[in-house]
Amino acid sequence: MGVGPSKQPETIEFKRPEGEGPVTVSLTPNMLRSLRGLALETNGGVKGSKGKQSLDEVVQNRVQRELELQKQRKLNFEKLNSDLLLREADDLIRRQKIAPVSVAQAEVVAKEQALVSCYKQNSGRTLNCWKEVEDLKAAVLKSQKDFFLSNSDSKL
Repeated sequence: MGVGPSKQPETIEFKRPEGEGPVTVSLTPNMLRSLRGLALETNGGVKGSKGKQSLDEVVQNRVQRELELQKQRKLNFEKLNSDLLLREADDLIRRQKIAPVSVAQAEVVAKEQALVSCYKQNSGRTLNCWKEVEDLKAAVLKSQKDFFLSNSDSKL
């Protein structure tokens, strides 16, 4: 029983690849246990050179485990994103419909030609072509109704 701490923290030296010298890291026994995945305890610890060797192994194992977890998280995230993208693409394809192409009906074309020829014959007196205008309007209205009825969804 003393005034100071009873155990000195373990120290580990890591060599830098650049050759700048070692880096010393001090770890407490509780930190070592948490790295090993053990419950925190107040007694016991890692001692001697065997402890340093096992500490290095523990740190390396923990780093490998964390790297694997990160890779797994990244793969899950990418899979989730790709699944979401595929679902959105399928929805867009399903919702997209090809717009129906309107083909001018022969009746509308004939009425239009009759109106143009009436205008040419009665230049300056366009009110004389009122019957042709009414015929064209009726033909266009009938053509529009037929078009909408033929292209409407039965699901509505």
